[in-house]
Amino acid sequence: MPSLCVVRPPASFPLPSQPRRLASPCSHAELTATLLSYALCLTNQASSLVTSLGSYEIASSVTTTALKVHDETINQAADTLCRASGILMHLAEVVIPRWEAAVGLDALRARPVEMSREVTTALAKCVLSLAPVDLDRSHP
Repeated sequence: MPSLCVVRPPASFPLPSQPRRLASPCSHAELTATLLSYALCLTNQASSLVTSLGSYEIASSVTTTALKVHDETINQAADTLCRASGILMHLAEVVIPRWEAAVGLDALRARPVEMSREVTTALAKCVLSLAPVDLDRSHP
């Protein structure tokens, strides 16, 4: 008998007045929510890294050594975005299909939309598309 599991949306989404409850094995729902939240945290970390640098690439007072350090930070942000995209693709290709197979699609009709294969795939592609933008900053 499946247990009821409270599924909370990731921190970047507004919280509903009542959390959604899914009648499903908690391990699938919890793993999906945890990995989704982790991927979004990684994208936030990458954004913070890039934002912390400011517009260093156009500042004339930045030394060559400082430019190299900043470029390494940009590369780290791009790597972090690639990790986040990989986690989201793993969700879409492995975790969510196993969840759907375990409980059936009818039981998951009330799940949050961000816990569907289509949305996690789209998020993975969006996050991955941001990595080259970061790398372009390091080569003015």
